[in-house]
Amino acid sequence: MIVYLLKWFLASLVMPLLTFLVGRSINDIIIVIFWPSSIFLISLGAEKRSLEDILYVWGGAIGVNILLYLTIGLIIYFLKQKFDVTN
Repeated sequence: MIVYLLKWFLASLVMPLLTFLVGRSINDIIIVIFWPSSIFLISLGAEKRSLEDILYVWGGAIGVNILLYLTIGLIIYFLKQKFDVTN
């Protein structure tokens, strides 16, 4: 189960990493679909912010995304166990 959750954990980091690296090139809809908590980034607004504010908001958005992905992964894991679905 740990390896299974580790996969979900790593999957939750893919979209934030892509957004950080090539942000403007990715369609906003795709970002919101795969990183729902990216909506937190709206709180940064268009004005200049301190590095602490930026790191706080990004950290919160990534943290909530990790929790969301792990929750989805656990639900799928327990549903697979309940219905005895094999890989």
